[in-house]
Amino acid sequence: MRYQKLTTLAVASCVFAGAAVAAFAQDVTLTTIDGTYSLVGELTDFNDKTVTIRTSVGTMSVARDSVTCAGAACPEGMAPLPRS
Repeated sequence: MRYQKLTTLAVASCVFAGAAVAAFAQDVTLTTIDGTYSLVGELTDFNDKTVTIRTSVGTMSVARDSVTCAGAACPEGMAPLPRS
């Protein structure tokens, strides 16, 4: 019985961790504030100053305050700007 509870807990932990990684691995679109350029790819890292994205042409880091982010994996506070 104890073994079954530990197995269930281990499986549930793996499922939860896998869901978190899957959400982070979704593609995002980074667009410059002026709308001139966009990058599409997998968000791989972010902090207060930069956002790193893996694109079809390589991995790029950009200043966080120079882009907006669209997609489920975008960090909080990086929502796209409303269209006027």
